[in-house]
Amino acid sequence: MSKTANERKRDSRAARAQHLKDVGASEIKFTVYRSTREKLNFINKHVEVQDDCDTLTRIIHAVYDLIKRDMSHEQQLIKDIGE
Repeated sequence: MSKTANERKRDSRAARAQHLKDVGASEIKFTVYRSTREKLNFINKHVEVQDDCDTLTRIIHAVYDLIKRDMSHEQQLIKDIGE
């Protein structure tokens, strides 16, 4: 017997919830002001990504990789982030 649409949807939600648990996902919520939104839109456009969360994840990983690859960038990045 085939599953109903509701059963398929329930199974899909359960699978997604399990995936998020398996990868240790957590949610971060924050307010984005106009200037930040404009900069994020600019980055999204140039890296051809439309999802803000995907873009922010990529930025975090890129900064992490940059610092790990060349620790000389660490102090400048920390200074820039603190401004």
